[in-house]
Amino acid sequence: MTEKSIDVPIHPNVLTVGRIFLSVMIPPLFLRGTAGARALGLLLVVLGILTDWWDGLLARKGKLETSTGKILDPIADKMLVLGILFTNAHLGLYPFWMPAVIAAREILVTAVRFKYLKEKRVVAAEWSGKVKTGLQFGSIGASFLYWVVRDFAPGSSLIPFLAGLNLVGIVLAVAVTFYSGFSFFREDKRVADLLESFVSCLYIGFIPVAPGTFGSLAGVAVLLVLPQNPVTLSGVLLSLFFLSVLASGRYAQSRSLKDPSTVVIDEVCGMMTSLYLLPLSLSNVALGFVLFRIFDVLKPFPVRNLEKLPAGWGIVADDIAAGIYVNLILRLLGVVWG
Repeated sequence: MTEKSIDVPIHPNVLTVGRIFLSVMIPPLFLRGTAGARALGLLLVVLGILTDWWDGLLARKGKLETSTGKILDPIADKMLVLGILFTNAHLGLYPFWMPAVIAAREILVTAVRFKYLKEKRVVAAEWSGKVKTGLQFGSIGASFLYWVVRDFAPGSSLIPFLAGLNLVGIVLAVAVTFYSGFSFFREDKRVADLLESFVSCLYIGFIPVAPGTFGSLAGVAVLLVLPQNPVTLSGVLLSLFFLSVLASGRYAQSRSLKDPSTVVIDEVCGMMTSLYLLPLSLSNVALGFVLFRIFDVLKPFPVRNLEKLPAGWGIVADDIAAGIYVNLILRLLGVVWG
C-alpha cells in the first residue's frame, strides 16, 4: 500500500536552510570562550540535530523530497559536523589534521555523489558510511560533555577522563571515515571520479568561463580557513603539491592531454604559494590574487619553461613558480610601504 502524503506545517527545505545558518553561528559562540556562550552553542547544536531529523520526517510524510533538498541536506549536515570538529581542534582538543582528514573525505565523496545525482545514478549507502556518521556524532557528544563539565564544574576529576574519551572518539571517527572513503572509491570507475573531482577542485574546473580564475579564488578560500601557523601551512601546501602532481598527471594521461583546462588544482597551489606566510589582509589578498592571475597568464621566465616538465610536474610547477614571484613581490611591497 502506498503511503499517503500529509500536510506539513513548514517546508523541509526551510529547516535545512535554517540548519545551515545554525552551523555558521555555532563556532563563534564556542570560540568566545565563556560558559554562557558555549551553553548557547550547545543548545543550537541540539536544535540543528533536531531539524535534521525533522526535515527528513517532513520530506517523507509530506512527499516533499526535492532535488534542491537532496543537495542542501548533506551540505547542511557536513557544515554542522565539520564546523564543530574544526572548532574543537582550534580550541586544542585534538590536532588540526584529524578533522582535516574527515573534511577531505566528506567533501570529495559528497561532490562525487552530487555528480551521480545529476546523472540519476543511485549509490547505495555502505555500512562503513553509517558507522563513520555515528562515530563523528559520538565524538561531538564526548566533546560536549567535556565542555559542560569544564565550564560548570572546573574542579571535577572527570575532566581528564572526558578529554581522553574525546580523543579516543575522534581517533575512531578519523579511522572509520578514512576507511569509508577508501571503500567508496576503491572501484575503478570511482577512482576516475575521485581524480576528476580533486584535480577540478570539486568540478570548479568545468565552469565554462575562466575556470583558472575560479580555481585561484578557491585557493584563497582554502588558505583563509587554515590555521595561520608555519607548520600547518607548510604541511598542507607540501602535501597538496605532491598530491596535485600525481593526480593531475594521471588525469591528463587518462584524457590524452598535456594540460587539461579542467585541471585547476594547480591554480589552488599557486594561489596558496602567493600568500604563503603573509598577513591575510584585504590588500594582500586582493593584490596577490590579481598579480597571480597576471603571472599565471604571462608566464615570465622561467615559469613557461617549467611547463615542459613531464606529466603532472609540468602542470603544477609553473603555477608554484608564479606564486613564488607574487609572494616575493608582496614581501618587497610590504617592506617599502609597510
